[in-house]
Amino acid sequence: MNPKYLIFVIIIFVMFSNIAKSQDMHFSQYTASPLNLNPALAGTFNGDIRGIISYRDQWNKLDRAYKTYAFNCDAGLYRQRTQTGFLGGGISLLHDLAGASGLATTLANVSVSYHLKLNNENLFTVGLQGGILQQKINDSHFQWDSQYDGYNYNPTLSSNENLIKNSYVVPDISLGGVWNYRSKRVKDLNDNNGIKSELGLAVFHVNKPEYSFYNSTKEKINLRFVTHGKVSVGINTVVACVPSFIYMKQGESSELLFGSGIRLMTKEASTAKGIFHEGALTVGGYYRYKDAFIASILFESKNFSIGLSYDINISDLKLASKKDGGLEITLRYTTPNPFNYRKRGNSLL
Repeated sequence: MNPKYLIFVIIIFVMFSNIAKSQDMHFSQYTASPLNLNPALAGTFNGDIRGIISYRDQWNKLDRAYKTYAFNCDAGLYRQRTQTGFLGGGISLLHDLAGASGLATTLANVSVSYHLKLNNENLFTVGLQGGILQQKINDSHFQWDSQYDGYNYNPTLSSNENLIKNSYVVPDISLGGVWNYRSKRVKDLNDNNGIKSELGLAVFHVNKPEYSFYNSTKEKINLRFVTHGKVSVGINTVVACVPSFIYMKQGESSELLFGSGIRLMTKEASTAKGIFHEGALTVGGYYRYKDAFIASILFESKNFSIGLSYDINISDLKLASKKDGGLEITLRYTTPNPFNYRKRGNSLL
């Protein structure tokens, strides 16, 4: 696919999507938790092994704010043994604490992907993910209508609710696909030359697992559809513009986030030694539709990177949150040094 067409698809998608606010688990730095974004992203990076830790603290001015923790570790396998493609694999853990109910969601998954080299410019990847999903509530935080005695709340009164358990564990299966394009000017995935683009689609909870905290009813977890894309357009060898978007829909909830970053090489390809041997700085601004403006910064140096972002809430919740959104921190380690990886002849394309 020509990158010009990809940009056109993104614009049309933004203009005509039917969007509502969502309270699903999410990261503003969504690419920092790749296996929770798309199983096909396992092994899709410039290196052998990658580990990422993410933390999000949302609406911390509210009582019992939302906190999300994530860990991703993935690798490309058998890259040297074939010229047509290679395998990817990874593990991911996610833990989310949601508000006064004490709702805790834990995901533990294993992902497997296959990267097929269509030609020197195009790579297509499919991925499969399987694991477990657990949700747990703290019912001691709940107050029910039947526990008011006419004057005050009385916790000794029965709730008259048919809750038989405060947690459940179900199997979870997800699928995904990603297309990557690299123009002929791209000699190294970590430089700013040429055009690099990515477009992905994933479907989570394809087995639609059943769950319930009640004795008499059961519900099915809705499919969650994710579409994501980004394009890196090199203005010169130092500066690149990197617009991106993500759209998620699950049941009646949906979320759209889009924006752009400017990526600056802090030291252009060089063999000189020093603290900034080779690295990059990306500064970005993004918008989560009808919810928040997001400022972000990402610094990459050698094997490490650190990303910071902050959400400024603009939804109706701003009256309670005082426009506070969410602080997010990500730490990434890639081995070997991705800025030198081209020397091994092991790039994705």
